[in-house]
Amino acid sequence: MRSEKRPPPKAFSGDGHFRTNGTPPPGAPLDGKPPTDAIKDFVLELKALRRYGMDLVAARVGRTRAKLKLFLVLACLGVVAAFVVLAAAAVATALLLQGLAGGLAAAFGGHPWLGDLAAGALTIGCLAAGGWITVKWVQRARKTKTEIRKEAEERDQAKVLAEGLTR
Repeated sequence: MRSEKRPPPKAFSGDGHFRTNGTPPPGAPLDGKPPTDAIKDFVLELKALRRYGMDLVAARVGRTRAKLKLFLVLACLGVVAAFVVLAAAAVATALLLQGLAGGLAAAFGGHPWLGDLAAGALTIGCLAAGGWITVKWVQRARKTKTEIRKEAEERDQAKVLAEGLTR
């Protein structure tokens, strides 16, 4: 046997990685960068994510502010429109009542005070009738389905009881 000195098997490649099956050993950087670079990259990614999150929150706050401003502008316009409509209705009502009073005055032989008195009494009567009708309508609308069902059950029980007594 000859004793030749063989060179040791190549266990390391030129970049210092141990390569037997093509994968680097545990703990070796995958892209050739040292681990501190990976940590720096991670910190940079976290900073970018933080900036993105802050931009997202700022955009949502801005959108909410814009919606609130639009709501307030529309609410103010609605209030102004309501005042205009009420003023127009008041003027129309005054003109209508003046005309009614003038017509009644002419019908009563030219006595303006009698026309005004009759128009006022008619107006108060119409308002009172409208209020009474509204109160009755609201009272009827307040009945719940449960109350209606309870009344129907009481009527049915009274009917059954009446039939039982007549037998």
